[in-house]
Amino acid sequence: MQEIIDQLHANYEACDWAMHPKYCVFTNPDREFYESYHDGFVAKYRWMWAVARTLKPASLLELGVDRGGSADAYISASGCSYVGIDLFPPGKFEDARALFDLRGFDRFLLVREDFRNLRTLPYADLIVVDGAHDYTNQKADIELALTGRPKWIYIDDARGKETAKAIDDVMAQWNP
Repeated sequence: MQEIIDQLHANYEACDWAMHPKYCVFTNPDREFYESYHDGFVAKYRWMWAVARTLKPASLLELGVDRGGSADAYISASGCSYVGIDLFPPGKFEDARALFDLRGFDRFLLVREDFRNLRTLPYADLIVVDGAHDYTNQKADIELALTGRPKWIYIDDARGKETAKAIDDVMAQWNP
């Protein structure tokens, strides 16, 4: 485990990837929120890149794509095939497609679906949970991610109070 942690830190330090200036959290309609924590969000996306560079997943499935910013980090770092599932509010599907096209990604599938209606997920090496961050939805999303039997699960905002509780509760019930 220490080897993975050391590699994760080394990859973070070596990260030369940058968010696309047109398709990132700082150009979202609620950009004032993101700008107020600018350095933290830049670091967060660099960590996403470092996670994918370290784990080297061949396949990634993400619950909660939004405009594709985190997918950009993951795919850029690993070259993995990607499936992103989201309801995609107006314009966000088109933004994600445009970003992926600009980056030259060619092994991806964007699925317009309310993933909370799904009962199982297909296998992916890495499943990313990045939907709503309240307890009820996070718990359901983590349980859904486990149905895909991934090697790894990355849970966005795991330090948030409700997300942390959802993780603890799922882990207490989990029986692999």
